[in-house]
Amino acid sequence: MEARGNSDSGRAMERDAEPGAALRHAEADGRAPREELSAGSQAPVGVVAAETPEADSPITTDRYCVACAYNLRGLRPSQACPECQTPIAQSLRGILLRFASVDYVRTVHRGALILVIGIPAYWAMVIGAIFVDVLAPVAAQAANQPTLTSVADGVMDFGAVGFSLLLAFGYWKYSTPDPAMSIREGPSTARKVLRTMVVLQLVAEIGSGFVAQAIRPAALPGPVTLDLVFMGMSFVCGIVQFFAVLSYTRWLVRRVPEPAMMKRCTRYQWLLPTLAVLGSIILMIGFVVAIVMYWSLLNDVRGQLRRILRARRSDSIERVSPTPSTHP
Repeated sequence: MEARGNSDSGRAMERDAEPGAALRHAEADGRAPREELSAGSQAPVGVVAAETPEADSPITTDRYCVACAYNLRGLRPSQACPECQTPIAQSLRGILLRFASVDYVRTVHRGALILVIGIPAYWAMVIGAIFVDVLAPVAAQAANQPTLTSVADGVMDFGAVGFSLLLAFGYWKYSTPDPAMSIREGPSTARKVLRTMVVLQLVAEIGSGFVAQAIRPAALPGPVTLDLVFMGMSFVCGIVQFFAVLSYTRWLVRRVPEPAMMKRCTRYQWLLPTLAVLGSIILMIGFVVAIVMYWSLLNDVRGQLRRILRARRSDSIERVSPTPSTHP
């Protein structure tokens, strides 16, 4: 019996010594892994139980308020943040999104919702622009209205800029910094790269629209060169932005945590470009499939964020609900 007990305990110790065992145990117990990582980092996750000391002793490490990023070092868990009055205990429960600021999660969810709506609308506009380029000259010739083509091109150019603004706004909201983690964030994280590419691509789209509507009709020198510059800039920014979105999304969903979606993000970094490039040879089918899969991933992230917000709302209602009286 004693030998069997020693054998069982030895196997248990071996399991606990496996890489990632601490993370599995922490998640199974409902504890939050403490991750001192910036947005988009791919470093291994360090795991510690949620830091809620048994005694109300001062905080001895740099911990930041989930609502305003105030450094709580030296304060006690029973106190409130001096900056925003958020209970300090709320900032010591870990990095999972269910413990993050509600305003932060709500903002990221709104960004994801804008993207889920805006991406199909943008590509519908692109398809419409292709049909306009093909049909507008025919319609203009049939109606003997040579200006019809330029009017249609103008509408599509302004539409492209409008949808680019919508998507830029969505990505900006989606990549909102978490107040509790932004202080530790490095300058080259996926979240910051994403925001930089969003701005540069928007500049390229607006510049291309300006060339199309102002410089080219006025027959000013260099419109073709400027067009190529803006198109190349938009293309490069779009590629970098794609990889930054997937890297940032992987970091975001590991705070759900959702391992299956993390694997999807990693797999899509090579799968979607492959589909887009090789599938473009076959009537653009692969490109369309890649866009649908990308949209589906963002929609699933939006669903996870919505569930977290609903759970937080339910918890708030339960806390403020009066306790039923047991007296007759």
